[in-house]
Formats: sequence, structure tokens, C-alpha cells
Amino acid sequence: MVSDYNTFEDVIPGVFDNLDNITASSDTALANSDNVNNGMYGEVVSGNGDNMIIMVDRVYNPQSGSYGDYNTVAVKYYNNPNYKFYKYNNYGTDITNSVTSLNYTNTKTMRGATIVKFFVKKLDKISAWESVMAQYVSGYMTLDKWLSKNQISSISFSNYIMMLNPDTNHIPNENAVNYPYFETVVNDSNALFGG
Repeated sequence: MVSDYNTFEDVIPGVFDNLDNITASSDTALANSDNVNNGMYGEVVSGNGDNMIIMVDRVYNPQSGSYGDYNTVAVKYYNNPNYKFYKYNNYGTDITNSVTSLNYTNTKTMRGATIVKFFVKKLDKISAWESVMAQYVSGYMTLDKWLSKNQISSISFSNYIMMLNPDTNHIPNENAVNYPYFETVVNDSNALFGG
């Protein structure tokens, strides 16, 4: 009978359940960045051991060959004890077990997968961009004031699995099977047929 079978969620734990926040408590390179195309004016906000990065960013669109709109981005990085999310350095070496925390700068040279929660909001009020940023850099404008000026008063995160394979030292498709991105690590062998 069909009613005797477990649902997918009962057999395999949810990827976004039982999360451990691994967002690093600092990101000096991001905080000192003055290139919005690489993320800039970022801060790590801490609360109850749940770190979050917030920054101004633009995303490169390879199809148009240009950068898109200015965005406010908030991100949190996570591990899940029921899954193994592999990470590789520039040379393709597996560094999964040595990565205990991540910040935005770390992810720029990493290949592999990570559970993330993202908030991205396009900034429509950019007319005084340089003036506001100059105030921010001089210490007159705090990130909170800047967010308020751009009418961002609350953040609502969406769940993602971030899969990275940058152009530099790119893992080619023919080698992809040698670089798994994630797998389950559930110990109940009756529940699964493989990883």
C-alpha cells in the first residue's frame, strides 16, 4: 500500500533543518574594500552566536559583459550535521574538514557547496551614491543609517545551496565526478541506498 511508505522528508532529513551557523565573526578584506563590484562596506553583525554579513554589492553578468544594479546583500553560511558539503581550494585540494567558518572573502577562492541564507534587495535610491558612500567611509554614516536611508528596515532570508566553481582554476566538466559537492551522511542504512 502506498500509505505505508514514508514521505521524502521522513527518510532524508531536510537540508535546511538543524543548521549550524558557520559565518565568521570578521571579514577584514570586505570591511576595507572600496570596489563595489567585489562587495564593499561590509560588516559582520553578531547576535546570539548567529553571525550575519551585510554589504553593498553588484553582480557581474557574463552575458552582457557588465555589472548589474547595486544591491544590499545579507548572507549567513551554515553546515548541517546530516550532510557533507565539500569545499576545495584553488588547486582542487579537498579542504572540507579544515573549514570551520566562512566569510564572504573566503568564498571568492573556494570551489564546492555551502548552505546559505541570502537576502538581496536592489537599491533604487542611488542618485547620491558617491556622497553617501563618502559619508560612510568618513565614519559619519553608519551602516544602519545607510540602510535606513535606502528604506531597508527588515531582512527576510531565502534558503539556498551555494555551489561555486569560479573561472580561475575552474574544475572542468570532465573532472566533475572527482569533486563531489555534497552528500548525505545519515547513519540509518535502512533509510538510504547510498550517499
